[in-house]
Amino acid sequence: MILTGRFSGPPIVYVLSAIFLLILTLVLDASDITESSRLFLRLSGRVAMFLLFISFGASALHRLFHASWSHYLVINRRYFGIATGILLWLHFLLILSMSITAPEWFEASVPWFILIPGSLTFLLVGLMVLTSNGYSQRALGPATWKRLHLLGGYAALVSFVGEYLLVLFLQPLLLPDYEFVTANSPVLAYSLLLVPLSLLYLRLRK
Repeated sequence: MILTGRFSGPPIVYVLSAIFLLILTLVLDASDITESSRLFLRLSGRVAMFLLFISFGASALHRLFHASWSHYLVINRRYFGIATGILLWLHFLLILSMSITAPEWFEASVPWFILIPGSLTFLLVGLMVLTSNGYSQRALGPATWKRLHLLGGYAALVSFVGEYLLVLFLQPLLLPDYEFVTANSPVLAYSLLLVPLSLLYLRLRK
């Protein structure tokens, strides 16, 4: 009752967005912009992955558990999804800003084979946010609207899987000059990889 009565609907977006901006303000440090930016990228990436899990996986979780909390997620998945998109775009804009504030890091860490598909994924996520309303759903038609949101959701999901596969297995080959913080903790990296893999399983589970 507390969740559904006090933290439901648009306030989810307002409160979470305010928290995201507050954390961004507190974390960024002009005296060490590269490391402070990387810290926010790690935080925002992991929180966004969790939010994607509960928004894109809401229906699958409710089919599995049939609980009041999963019903709450289904009712509010649009708002958790919008919050996910906002955080991912803060993440994306910070990465792009580092091409100016930390050009050496950007050149070593964001090669074209990461930048191009990553940018397309963020574009799809942005379109999902912009069309997360009744007017857009009617204008696009239910079928087109659903395809767009499925495509964007799976693109984000695959991106998270790809990130941790890169950390665990492909970094020496594809990004030899870059060191992931999570690479120093294989248990953490594997645990984080399990989150998007679990969501993928739930989405594909009959």
